Amino acid sequence: MYPAAFAYSAPETLDEALATLSQEGESARVLAGGQSLIPMMKLRLASPAHLVDINNISGLDHINSANGYLRIGALVRHNDIVNSADIAAHNGAIASAAPWVADPLVRNRGTLCGSVAHCDPEGDWNSVMLAVRAEVVAQSATGERVIPIDDFVVDFFTNSLEPGEIVTEVRIPKYTGKGGGAYLKLERKIGDY
Repeated sequence: MYPAAFAYSAPETLDEALATLSQEGESARVLAGGQSLIPMMKLRLASPAHLVDINNISGLDHINSANGYLRIGALVRHNDIVNSADIAAHNGAIASAAPWVADPLVRNRGTLCGSVAHCDPEGDWNSVMLAVRAEVVAQSATGERVIPIDDFVVDFFTNSLEPGEIVTEVRIPKYTGKGGGAYLKLERKIGDY
């Protein structure tokens, strides 16, 4: 099946993306990896009137540690997390979960922030983000807010973003001292839920 008709824009800056999202309101959706959104659009389970593709915006593809947090930007692909020395050094749960997210095709294109924002109950990341007490950083034309993950996830496929907001990064408190974390996934075959 083909998705319903929609408008498409690919802004070059975050300010342009936020202006479009503010103008379009609830009818707009952000496109980063599209690994969850596009299949839902094809099945007509989601029918946004406007897609705002953020892939041309610089500065959203960062993985770094600052002020006691690991910071993962909105355009960081799952495979970037698999290969990140910063994440491997500071958070075993995230490092051990990343290679098990979906399948290799999805890991090459999908994003952690997109997966978190999608709130799919069968997705891998939200359970990990709850366990590590992550925070979602949301930006709008009027400012930024930081949302604890347990307030961000409202229900199946429902988050607490306001119209006009975009997830710019997920922050995870860095562990200090001794401790560790791991993620185990039971599946019959690769890509199983």
